[in-house]
Amino acid sequence: MFFLYPRAPAILATGPVHVLVVFVGNCYKNHTYDLLRCERQVGGILREAPYGRFESKTSEIVNFIGTLGSNFGLRGSSFSRVTSTMAFKYALCLAVMVCTVAVVHGYSGGAPVEVCDDMKPKHPAAPKKSTMPYKVSVNSDTVTGGGVVKITVEGNNGHKGVLVQVRHGEKPVGKFLIAGDDKYVKTIDCGEGEQNAATHKNAEIKKVQTFEWQAPKGLKDTVQVYVTVAQDGATYWVKKPTVTIKVE
Repeated sequence: MFFLYPRAPAILATGPVHVLVVFVGNCYKNHTYDLLRCERQVGGILREAPYGRFESKTSEIVNFIGTLGSNFGLRGSSFSRVTSTMAFKYALCLAVMVCTVAVVHGYSGGAPVEVCDDMKPKHPAAPKKSTMPYKVSVNSDTVTGGGVVKITVEGNNGHKGVLVQVRHGEKPVGKFLIAGDDKYVKTIDCGEGEQNAATHKNAEIKKVQTFEWQAPKGLKDTVQVYVTVAQDGATYWVKKPTVTIKVE
């Protein structure tokens, strides 16, 4: 998820996903639109497919529709007529879902450095503008340079993805102290800094996560904790300013 997705809005990918799209079309054509049979076969592929990180291509969304139409043996007006049939809609929705699953899986291991600036995951859905249903707290709102503050992100519904930065102005500062063998979180290096952002390590649901942040030495000012939290691939809040910490 970031996080739980590459570039939106396109969701067509190459490799196994493209093969699956072709398979969907052929299956429905060769088995006279036998929904149950094709669903079972696609389910088997999904269980075995080695999904990874794919680069989506905006220009290929049209080719995606065309590929399905072609594999249905359709051309011209017959293609436009069949798009209203249940079988075609089912095939199209299933293929889109498969592509989305692949993209989501690609960032289940945490936010990439490409989102350091805007903290925005490349999910197909737009971020939420509502109030974030997560609480961000610290065990101390004052710290000396080199000191450590614990930052906690929690919510009743839990979250699958998270990105945390402590910023002085627009620059991530300080360092997150996370062991390399931690099962749930890891650090990433944003800009010229090191370990100055923290993110999830897997897409398991976590209701509470605590991060240890070490304040930079030589800075005496107020910094602010920013978070991006993803409840899932379609429900997420981006770069939300939260609590402040005074570095003395």
